[in-house]
Amino acid sequence: MDGLGDKGEKMLKTLIGDEKRWKQLLKLEHKPTFGLDIGSSSVRLLQLQKNEFGRYGITAIAMADIQSNSLDTAESQINITNAIRQCLQLADIESRLAVCGLSGPEVAVRDFKFPALAPQEVDSAVTLEASQACPFNISESVVDHQVLSATMEQTSGILVAAVRKLIEKKVRLVADAGVQTVLMDVDGLALLNCFMETHGRMAGQTITILNIGGSCATLAILGDNNSAFVRDIQHAGDSIIADIANATNLSRQRVSQILRSEGINSPQWDLQIVQKACQKLTGDITDTLRYYTAQQKNAFIDKIYVCGGFALAKGIFDVLSSQLSAKMILWNPFEEIDCPVVKYKDIVEKYGPAFAIAAGLAMRRI
Repeated sequence: MDGLGDKGEKMLKTLIGDEKRWKQLLKLEHKPTFGLDIGSSSVRLLQLQKNEFGRYGITAIAMADIQSNSLDTAESQINITNAIRQCLQLADIESRLAVCGLSGPEVAVRDFKFPALAPQEVDSAVTLEASQACPFNISESVVDHQVLSATMEQTSGILVAAVRKLIEKKVRLVADAGVQTVLMDVDGLALLNCFMETHGRMAGQTITILNIGGSCATLAILGDNNSAFVRDIQHAGDSIIADIANATNLSRQRVSQILRSEGINSPQWDLQIVQKACQKLTGDITDTLRYYTAQQKNAFIDKIYVCGGFALAKGIFDVLSSQLSAKMILWNPFEEIDCPVVKYKDIVEKYGPAFAIAAGLAMRRI
């Protein structure tokens, strides 16, 4: 899509750039990659292929649960590595070249607008802007950017920054499973990329996507000027489960099991407990949307496409819909992606909305 693509340092390539140079550098021009989405409770792997008509089809897909998170960091990393290996085995995939994503407080996506600059001046201006706008030390981070508009009066675009240690940690984690990270994306940009590749949009339309995971909820917005806005909200599925557990004296594991099986109307609790537990998330979403529309004067958000693993907890989508003013649409990206292999249809139908980030990552090309 315009405004999102593959430029930057080897470990953080999120914006359109010199693809040929990277193909030559990594010697990957004809080698297939796959999207690898590592969440807090599960790992999702997806490989796609685009046909001559521009439509994507699934060539490999798998999902594996991560064993209960341990307080021991080393053990937790082993659990994640084992889940990645399980995905590789389930998918029966030959490629070991992954496109991964980043999210959280150590990742930032920001617009920039400068007086007209020469191309050679943009890098230093973006780095300075990032140091002032991002809530972490830019000297210890990777910064990438794309210019969206360059006129005689103004140079504008989008920058992405991520703490280098976060990038290196994910690369090592994936490498421990025998996989090479060949491209690092941002989860929010992957969501927008997936939507634009499968749906496109009408002129002037603002696209808003909410991906609800366990440790993080990502709100990604694409304005009519092709400028992306991404905000990661830390109060997500895990926090909602913890709040319900505290109010009911049930274990978090038990609450999670009930939400997957019985849903929000379980006799184990009063529905108001679930509604209250969701209010922090919906409050953060509302505040973020107010901030965005205040900054983008012509923006109008009338619908939100909802995806992510926690959005599949029975009844959670309905609770969120009742607490937010915009129309909520449960988004399954596989509705616009072909599934030619019969054995994949079950996972596509049951867990489609949980694969939105993985799909966006799988659509990136080296």
